[in-house]
Amino acid sequence: ERRLHTQFIDIRSSAVYGRGKLQRKVMSYIGSAENHVMTLYKHCYKKNATRISTVVLSMPVIQKKISMFLATKQHEVFIMHGDAGAGKSSLLASCCRLSSQLFPGLRTFYHFVGAGGGSTDLVRLLRRLFMELAPDIPIPNTEEELVRATPQMLKRSGQEGGLVIFIDALNQLDIDAIESNLAWLPIPLPVGVRCVLSMITGTKIHKMITVRAPATISVEVGALDYDACAEIVNGYLGLRNRSISSAHEKRLLAKRGSKNPLWLVTACEELRIYRCIAATDDKIVSFSDSLLGLLQQVLKRIEEEHGKDLVMAALCFLECSRHGLLETELLVLLAEPRNYIFTQSETYEPTSVVSKVAETTSNS
Repeated sequence: ERRLHTQFIDIRSSAVYGRGKLQRKVMSYIGSAENHVMTLYKHCYKKNATRISTVVLSMPVIQKKISMFLATKQHEVFIMHGDAGAGKSSLLASCCRLSSQLFPGLRTFYHFVGAGGGSTDLVRLLRRLFMELAPDIPIPNTEEELVRATPQMLKRSGQEGGLVIFIDALNQLDIDAIESNLAWLPIPLPVGVRCVLSMITGTKIHKMITVRAPATISVEVGALDYDACAEIVNGYLGLRNRSISSAHEKRLLAKRGSKNPLWLVTACEELRIYRCIAATDDKIVSFSDSLLGLLQQVLKRIEEEHGKDLVMAALCFLECSRHGLLETELLVLLAEPRNYIFTQSETYEPTSVVSKVAETTSNS
């Protein structure tokens, strides 16, 4: 399952513009004095493995003892928050990659909600923590037991020092995460552990963690500056063999919503299909200034091209699925119109294996 989250990092970590200051803050939080020392001694044998001191320091038992000695300070959680579409996920992905490059001796756990099916499930997240950080400990069977056991597991894992946990879009976890009152996340963190979280500003989970840990390190992922926005436009369109004139670029970046990375990428994707200058002008003028408004315009266009029923069905299937759907699963569901177009519900009879399984499950 880690593979899906690693692929997410590979895709998203390169799409970060104008966030150097925030990246440095995260690296400063991760790169404490003890982590710097641990990184040095864990890799010192690469330079001169003939010296006695180097050979001794490269021994796992000695490394563990030094790590436990250095890991004596508790740290607060590091929170990145901002509006939807502000680029928090890409920023967190880039920080994951940077930390592994700058501090190769550290142990890293990362979880990106939306990277794969079931990634919104708190139980699967906690099970992953156990499997990767404490594979020798039996995994508790129930959610309640998992929530209670995780703080102790993290405390044990932190005794070796150099552990960094990244969790993206904490607010998008299932309702279980809120109902657990974040009891699985010890605050302050156990010694030897760092934790970087991202979430949307003002959500229930954001308010909850702010109240519970007022001393938490918190940074806002705000609007992009003009140069960063221009980089996104040129980079995104360039990858798709498309470009717009400087006049169109200025007109696009003058829109109020252009400071939001997701708004800007969505607008560029819409412009990609237009080649006529006049049509491009009209399209830019028509763009809503809000992210939600722009996404509604995109859905309206897709409805006009592919039919309202199909688009509505796709969104309904995604909404009704607890842990999301794979693209292949969604295509199977949409392949049969009778799965989502009802003219006389009383005479409806499932005509495919998928429909019959779905109906049987819903009735059970």
